Amino acid sequence: MTRNATVNSAGPQTVVDDFTNAWNTHDMAAYDRLFTDAAVWIPVAESRVTGRAAIVQDFKDIHESWAAKTTVVSSDVEVHAVRPDVSVLLFHSGFLDELGNAIPGVDRAVILMVVQGTGGWKIAAGQVTKQSN
Repeated sequence: MTRNATVNSAGPQTVVDDFTNAWNTHDMAAYDRLFTDAAVWIPVAESRVTGRAAIVQDFKDIHESWAAKTTVVSSDVEVHAVRPDVSVLLFHSGFLDELGNAIPGVDRAVILMVVQGTGGWKIAAGQVTKQSN
């Protein structure tokens, strides 16, 4: 699903769709709309990125290198409402190569804490984990 630049995630579930769309279109403006100002992102166990600008820069860096030729598909989405304005999202993100084929052994579990504000639902914290071997 492609979203207009002025549209923000309408509900917790749509954040997953918007995150997947941002990845697949390699659109940094879409990432910028997804995160709160003080968001925290953990892309790997050894790293923590704090603040929307730094998170968007981190995505820009990877999308200008290895991620430029990838797309992702989301599956197994679960939404756990903590409060009416806070939810935890759990899903899997599978990577596809430039031909649209699943990359064997590359399936990431993602957890996002999303909050509802005047601009729609946004990611306040998130972490990507690798599958155990």
